Amino acid sequence: MLGQVDFINGGPPCPGFSGMNPCNQSNWSKVQGEMILAFLSFADYFQPRFFLLEHVRNFMSFNKGQAFRQTLDIPLVSVTLEV
Repeated sequence: MLGQVDFINGGPPCPGFSGMNPCNQSNWSKVQGEMILAFLSFADYFQPRFFLLEHVRNFMSFNKGQAFRQTLDIPLVSVTLEV
């Protein structure tokens, strides 16, 4: 599969990250929040030339920064981070 995918686009469901969601600690919100890890595993597996991950508020601190650190661990030739 390496080299066969040019672009992957994704974004985590916002309710799991949102501080405005009074239920963001519910089991369903936690499942939604961890969907980002599945997205990142696709990016890691397929090694696309480009991938776009929509940043949502609290993403960098979600799950003690695990998802954000995993994003940085994807072996890419060039990374541009725009906040």
